Amino acid sequence: MPLPAAFPKKETTINGPRTRRWMLTAGECREFLAHRIARMGIDVAQSPYNLVRLRPEGSFILACLDGEGRMFLEGRWQRVAAGELCLAPPRVLNALHSALCHHYISLVQRLAQRAATPWRTTSRVNDIWEFVASHLADEWTLPMLANRCHLSPEHLRQLCQREFGRTPMDHMAYMRMLRAKELLETTNDKVEVIASAVGYRIGTVFSRAFVRFVGVLPTHYRQQR
Repeated sequence: MPLPAAFPKKETTINGPRTRRWMLTAGECREFLAHRIARMGIDVAQSPYNLVRLRPEGSFILACLDGEGRMFLEGRWQRVAAGELCLAPPRVLNALHSALCHHYISLVQRLAQRAATPWRTTSRVNDIWEFVASHLADEWTLPMLANRCHLSPEHLRQLCQREFGRTPMDHMAYMRMLRAKELLETTNDKVEVIASAVGYRIGTVFSRAFVRFVGVLPTHYRQQR
């Protein structure tokens, strides 16, 4: 899925005149170093407020404490409301847009990765995703996934929605994109080879899925690594 026509094609930071920001970095607070936190901040963000990061080095956790806004992640704009928490992994296009005011906490990649394992879970579906991770090239369907963990498709769908906030097949695509990014970064394999390795038989379908989740074509992602 291509980016919206009005979506910025470069990194953008827009803080409206009424936005207020507080930021503390590891250089100012040595306690952060012990927990591998690079910085922590609170924004009282009022429109216009837009942040676009094309390929951030670190992850961040966003906690919305009041008001609401939108976050562009996993290929689509998603509403973020008071009381909600979300995490953006490193090297993935993301953007924030504030409609009212919200607060966020920014953490570096290592802390975020240690605190959040995006596809592992302690629930009863853990085994299926462990197995899928090593068999991404297989042509999985929802009934196949459900049968693997001895659940009905609907029960598996409910568990995945509760655990990850996405359907089983969307989570499958998410895992495939994580693996594709890793292969693009660590190998010189052709894009077609990588597409096949993560379960896409048609290169153009893989490229469209990659753009939806990451924001750029696989070839461009590799050039930026």
